[in-house]
Amino acid sequence: MASSIYRYSIAASILAFSAIWAFHAYKSDDKLAPLPTPVQVVLPSKVQTLSGSYLASRHASMSGDSSAASQFLGIALKFAPQNKELTSQAVRSLILAGDHEQAVALAREKTALEVKTPAIYLTLFTEEARQGNWELAASHLSQIRAYGLQAVTLPFLQSWVTLAETEKVVPPRSPLNLNHSYYQAFLHYQTALLYDVAGNTKAAASYFDRMLRDLALVPERFIEVAVQFHLRQGDETRAEEIYTAYMQATADGLRLTPETADEAMQRLGQNLDQPWVASPQDGIAEVMLSMANLLHSEMVVREAMIYARLALAIRPDFPDALYTLGEVQEDAQKPEDALTTYSEIPVSHPLYRRAALRRAFLLDETAKTDQAIALLEEMARTMSQPVDVHMTLADILRNQQKYAQAAEQYSHAIDALDKVKPRHWPLFYTRGISYERAGLWDKAEGDFLRALSLEPDQPDVKNYLAYSWLLMGKNFAKATEMLEQASASRPEDGHILDSLAWAYHLSGQADKSVDMIERAVEMMPHDPTVNDHYGDILWKAGRRTEARYQWERALAFKPEPKDRVAIEKKLRSGLPEPTQETTTSTASSAERAAPAAHP
Repeated sequence: MASSIYRYSIAASILAFSAIWAFHAYKSDDKLAPLPTPVQVVLPSKVQTLSGSYLASRHASMSGDSSAASQFLGIALKFAPQNKELTSQAVRSLILAGDHEQAVALAREKTALEVKTPAIYLTLFTEEARQGNWELAASHLSQIRAYGLQAVTLPFLQSWVTLAETEKVVPPRSPLNLNHSYYQAFLHYQTALLYDVAGNTKAAASYFDRMLRDLALVPERFIEVAVQFHLRQGDETRAEEIYTAYMQATADGLRLTPETADEAMQRLGQNLDQPWVASPQDGIAEVMLSMANLLHSEMVVREAMIYARLALAIRPDFPDALYTLGEVQEDAQKPEDALTTYSEIPVSHPLYRRAALRRAFLLDETAKTDQAIALLEEMARTMSQPVDVHMTLADILRNQQKYAQAAEQYSHAIDALDKVKPRHWPLFYTRGISYERAGLWDKAEGDFLRALSLEPDQPDVKNYLAYSWLLMGKNFAKATEMLEQASASRPEDGHILDSLAWAYHLSGQADKSVDMIERAVEMMPHDPTVNDHYGDILWKAGRRTEARYQWERALAFKPEPKDRVAIEKKLRSGLPEPTQETTTSTASSAERAAPAAHP
């Protein structure tokens, strides 16, 4: 499986000193000649010019419409057929739009005109490698300069081409001399794959072992490929050791696919006749996928999408690349595209479950909540250990303010656990929020306390519970102590600072409350609740003109309807004497900071 989050900063250091797929400047001697565009379109006359079509392509690209961008760039290329920047952008736009065939056609057309760009050669390399034309693939690869990210990818791609041409393994060597832990894991992983495809299982096993030295930095797919390798060799003991160690190293959060080691071994032990990476084409697809994940981790969205597309171009039946592409499309604010991509992952693949959960969230976000709920209810009926399914359904219901139903689904998730462990505290916390919002305080308080028994120093739980007590006028001393502890754990959290300011305000510690609320406002200047609290605290301190100003600011930031009524009343009449403030909801300082169990 592809790991959904890569926590590495190697891409940042590479991107800092180089551009990816660098564009080339206009040449003053570019000749004008009509050429067929990659996609035939009929456009208004005002964009039937070089400048008009280029500007239209820029607008389309900035809007995330790669298909339209490629069409406009095709028009621009009629006027400047040898312009390298336009060519690179056109090829990239076609790849981003998923039109590999047209990207290849344009790249071949431009090489005939001796237009040379990294985008062209990498596209042609991918196509020739897909078809097994290794001499041509090597020729295209040799035209790409080894700088920036290409300095990382080229040695791996060259090693796979060398293996395809000579059946010999030449381990990749990067000119960047990178010592980053993730890069080393990636290097050992790729070298192990090279030896495995070449039939040298002893060398492959050695490099898989090197890859496993720092399990916390090894993507899940690398682990599962290594496990499947050992199962193919008949070494079930070593395979289970690896997977068990990996589960222990990553047991700090709720696992989204709740498998035991035995279940994982059974799944990974299926179809052992052929390795998951069985050819040079598969190996190249792994390079592209790893680069996509690496760039995605650094939020370099367009480049991540391009590498995911290239992985799918060379290996169309690659669910891991589909899942990564879906994630990147989500980050690019293209939910409909992501829904389509996730839907292409087959039900039989282990990633289907994770992709289906993402689809549910996207359906909810695109106002198709009924479809999301139907999908999740079907998954809950048909899938084993549906902890993650019930969590996702509960999160959606809570977001829809259907709190009683959400609490019921969190209960189903808790009931589906084999054993409650400390890492399960978010289930009790989010169920507690749902109970509190539904008006069932006794149950909510019990869940918050249970969450703290599992994770005693958890600041979000302390914040929500303590602030709730403050609103109910109980446990002032304990609430203040909890909030001070939470603030010490997370001193830059504006929600917690707001709650602590309110605790000091209610206990008459004016100086402390003003200092704390001002810090909260600095961190959350546009939050209606923090500004409302600031106004109350200023009023009590005798600074009434400033207080009214803060209440006006709070109204400008669109508070909830019931809070708006309370703020407008304070603007008309101030706060009564002695101060009996009308406060906003518990959610102001807690619910917005509540974790969602998103996959």
